[in-house]
Parts: sequence; structure tokens; C-alpha cells
Amino acid sequence: MSARRRGRGRRRGMPLSLVGVFLAALGLVVLRVDIIRLRLENGEKFKHEQALEERAQALTAGVRELRDPRELRRRAEQLGFAPPTRILHVGPDGATGDEAP
Repeated sequence: MSARRRGRGRRRGMPLSLVGVFLAALGLVVLRVDIIRLRLENGEKFKHEQALEERAQALTAGVRELRDPRELRRRAEQLGFAPPTRILHVGPDGATGDEAP
């Protein structure tokens, strides 16, 4: 083979190598963009999870407050409820018996 032919072979391989390098670099850019997108989504989901945890804590505190006997009594009085004046006991046969409170 002559020197000219060997030179042409190298020149032909050079553009192919450049295309390969370009495609590899493009693949890396695509991967990097995808990683950044996933990190942003992850951050948004983390913020949403924190908001839900805060809401759950507030709801739990509200339930505790509503279970407090003093709070129940206060709310019942506001709604016009009063202690019972008499209690009816219903037996298994359906008969009722009065009893004083």
C-alpha cells in the first residue's frame, strides 16, 4: 500500500471517530438532564410529604383536643345538650326499666 492510501484511511476514520465522540457526549448530556429533572421531582415530592406530615400532626392535635372531656362538655353545653334526667335500661327481651341518674 502506498502512503497516500494509508493517509486516506486515517482521514476516513477521523470523521467516524468524531461522530462517535459527539454521540457519546450527547448521551451524557441527555443523562445529566434526566438526573437534574429527577432531582427536581424528588425535591417537590419531599416538600409535599413534609406538608402532609404537618397536616397529619395538626389533625392529630385536633383529635386530641376533641377527645378531652372538658372540651366535650363545653361544646355540648354550647349546642344545648344537658345531662340526662333519667336513664332507660333495655333488657334482652326489649323491656325497659327506669332508673334515676
